[in-house]
Amino acid sequence: MTFPDDQRPQRPRAVDHVNRDVRLIITDTLSQFDHWRDRAALLQASVERKGADRKAIRQECTSIREGILQARTDLIIGLAESPARISGHGRVVDVERALDSLEETLTQIEAKTSA
Repeated sequence: MTFPDDQRPQRPRAVDHVNRDVRLIITDTLSQFDHWRDRAALLQASVERKGADRKAIRQECTSIREGILQARTDLIIGLAESPARISGHGRVVDVERALDSLEETLTQIEAKTSA
């Protein structure tokens, strides 16, 4: 059966939920990230001060690292059964890079506390 162009039955539109799915997976990590980054910046500044409590700074770094480890674990679990278009999504990659960068900052702070 043929239809005139303006009377063709329309197929339901396929909806892509990739952005929504990615957002759901990374939301918890992002909600904590700003706090960790701000705390690391304060630690970085305080380690330069004379009389800084280096032991407390190292403990705070350890606490932040534990949070990062938990966030990475949650990401792995959230992405475990996800298709490649979600696990390789730019936002996921950006979050992983941001966590790497924060860990590098913590490593630098810890190096200064042991010097």
